[in-house]
Amino acid sequence: MCIICEKYGISKASYEQMVRNGVISTTFPAHEDIFIYYRECLKTMSAREAILKTSIDKRVSERTVYYTIKQF
Repeated sequence: MCIICEKYGISKASYEQMVRNGVISTTFPAHEDIFIYYRECLKTMSAREAILKTSIDKRVSERTVYYTIKQF
C-alpha cells in the first residue's frame, strides 16, 4: 500500500523513482510504514496503546510516531 500513490494517482514505480531521484525524502517511505502500522494497531486498541505498540515494534521513539501521524 502506498498512500502517496493513491492520493496523487501515480504508479509505484514512479514513486520509487522519485525517492531515488531525491524528489521525495528517503525518510518518507519509513514514515509511511509507521503510519500504516499505527492505523492497523488502532483498529484493536486505544490511540495511546497503538502509539506505544508502534513505537516498540518499529523501534522508534514515541515522538517519531506522533510526528508521523501529524504528517499524514
